[in-house]
Amino acid sequence: MVETASKTNIRSRILADCSFYEFGLDAYLGAEPAGNGSEKKFPPPPGDNSTDKVLITANSETDDAHPMITTIIFDLDGLLADTEKLHWRAYQEALQVHGTVLTEDEYAEHWVRAGKGIGDWLAQHGLPLDPLALRAHKSKRYLELLATELRPMTGALELLEGLRGKKTLALASSSYRDAVDGVVRGLDIGHYFHAIVTGLDVERVKPAPDIFLAAARRAGARPSQCLVLEDAEKGVLAAREAGMSCIAVPTEQTRHHDFSQATRVCSSLNEITLELIDSLNH
Repeated sequence: MVETASKTNIRSRILADCSFYEFGLDAYLGAEPAGNGSEKKFPPPPGDNSTDKVLITANSETDDAHPMITTIIFDLDGLLADTEKLHWRAYQEALQVHGTVLTEDEYAEHWVRAGKGIGDWLAQHGLPLDPLALRAHKSKRYLELLATELRPMTGALELLEGLRGKKTLALASSSYRDAVDGVVRGLDIGHYFHAIVTGLDVERVKPAPDIFLAAARRAGARPSQCLVLEDAEKGVLAAREAGMSCIAVPTEQTRHHDFSQATRVCSSLNEITLELIDSLNH
């Protein structure tokens, strides 16, 4: 049985070795996702030796064959880690400083479902605030919340352990590198992954397919050899666009999403087994 990390261990892992604290606020302020003209790079997260930014289209990795599934690509927030509410709380607190309110429903629709960011949200609300400063404030608070409230999703650690050595595992999250590092280190799951790709590593985040195609490339797999595990509509759409199978695992925040493009929908990670994964080959 896989044991859940204690609060003390989670806090020590995050604070002892997280790229945000290593590089500091000034470095994070200068970091933007790939594709906006910035070349800021953070060190690779655990389990990944590449920081190359990539722009990949599904057509560039066309694979008409249907081989066995060899590679499992995991989403992070809401799939492996119960962190979406922590993201919301951190943004909410950052915006409250400026007298602005962000509701949980707004966060769920804008960030979780649509895959948009703070810059888009500020523009939609006509708020003349600095998105970089807000994001940095949010990041610092988010990492503080991780240190005391980070939890794995039910069945996450057991699934990772059960697939280790049987499939190649990769992680693909649209979140910023510091946020991914905080969760990966806090839950001590970096050793499971052959590759980790974040929103800073690709030109376009979900629902574009770039992040999954990059993960497949780094894992040495073709798209048709990959199975994506996702909790949100944008991730399912990205997986389909990448030419990959996808199992959706809806959460409280995403149960109303459209999962019609998913290969299979499961109610929890506990339903996903090696046998189920291999059955998708047929």
